[in-house]
Parts: sequence; C-alpha cells; structure tokens
Amino acid sequence: MNVPQDDLNTLAETALTVNGTLLRVASGLRRFSMPLDVQDELEAARSKNYALMHKLVRAGADDPLEAAQQRTAAVLNLPSQQPLTLEMLTSPAAVRYAHAMREAATACRGMETERYGAGCDGFAESLEDWAEGAELEAFGPTGLQEHE
Repeated sequence: MNVPQDDLNTLAETALTVNGTLLRVASGLRRFSMPLDVQDELEAARSKNYALMHKLVRAGADDPLEAAQQRTAAVLNLPSQQPLTLEMLTSPAAVRYAHAMREAATACRGMETERYGAGCDGFAESLEDWAEGAELEAFGPTGLQEHE
C-alpha cells in the first residue's frame, strides 16, 4: 500500500495531539479520584496511541516530536541540535539500552501472560515497541542485527 507522505505526517501529528489530550484528561480525572482501573485503561490507550505514532514514524512519517522540539528551540532561541552520528547510535550505552529494553519487554510479556493469559494487551506491547525502536537504532534493520 502506498500512503502519501502528507497523510503519514498528518496521522503522526494527530497521534501526538491525541496523546497530549489523553494525558490532560488523565491528569484532570486524577484530581477527582478516578478509579484505578479507569486510570489503567486510560494509560493503556495513551500508550497504544504513542506506540502508533512511533510506528508511523518508522513507516516514513516525519517525527512530530522532533518538529515540536525544533519549534520549542526556535521560540526559546536555543541552538539547533546536531544530528546523531552512527557512532552515537551504535555506542556501547545504546547497545546496553537496546538489550535492557528487550529484556524488560520480555519480562513484562511473561508477567502479563501469567496474570492475564496469552494475548493480553497491556504494557508489554508498548515496551516491545520501544525495544524495537532501540534495537533499530543500535543494530540497524532486522536481518542486519548481530544479536539475532
């Protein structure tokens, strides 16, 4: 399927906007002692939405977080950030982070499976997405990764 770049960018921006709205709603409802199960459900929805935004970026959308940071830097008159080098992306710390994220995702998936059964749609899904992003940065695309 071919999705125009402008559409991908709009979807990613919308996901970021929805994420902010969900955070504000959760914050407001917490002030009124929102039940914990509702808080958990709202956080799970926000987390899935955030993961969706990152998947859109990996699919080719411009990163709306990067654009927001650039707008903030321009308003505050901050110097622009230099792009990350390959050495920084693949540094020992980045590799340790990628491994730690995968370990956390695997542990969380195991815990959720124990508690709620296979196919549970909880926090592990977000951790798996974050681990995938960290691995992509540290090791490159799937198939080129040394740890596979």
